[in-house]
Amino acid sequence: MAARSSVEFMREHMHQLVDECCDNYQHQPQGEKKILEELENGFNEVMLEAVDLHYQNNNQETSPLLLEVQQELRLRICKPSEEEEDPGAQETEEDPGAQETEEGFCDRVLRLFKKLLLQLQEKWQAALAWVKQKVAAGLQAFSEAVEAIWSALKSFCASVARVSLSCIQA
Repeated sequence: MAARSSVEFMREHMHQLVDECCDNYQHQPQGEKKILEELENGFNEVMLEAVDLHYQNNNQETSPLLLEVQQELRLRICKPSEEEEDPGAQETEEDPGAQETEEGFCDRVLRLFKKLLLQLQEKWQAALAWVKQKVAAGLQAFSEAVEAIWSALKSFCASVARVSLSCIQA
């Protein structure tokens, strides 16, 4: 049930963001890049909040390592993608007025929205792969720590047994 509430939170806020984006774009089609950046940033923030909400609803404990991972996830998600950092990598935009005559408002918004969703999907897939790698590495280190303690405990028990046996034999 808790997972559902984080998803509902995300859906509600993402629908609001899409509505705002469409309203803004309809009134300012020349500000397309800024509007899409705001939408992407809004989506990322909502999804990060949903991750936090889901985790809080399903887990009562936090650790410094978890906080580090959450901060790193936020940095990975919120940093501009390579396409955004390199303006030459973006497709060249035609004059918005000229493009509107060739492509209707709804078609253009849909095309731009699909492009945005693809960028978000790629960014979140990379983030998920990173989290899985971090978890696997953390579990490996934790497993090695438990094995080291187990080995020390076995060694201690063996020493106590030898001392006890030598005391009994003496």
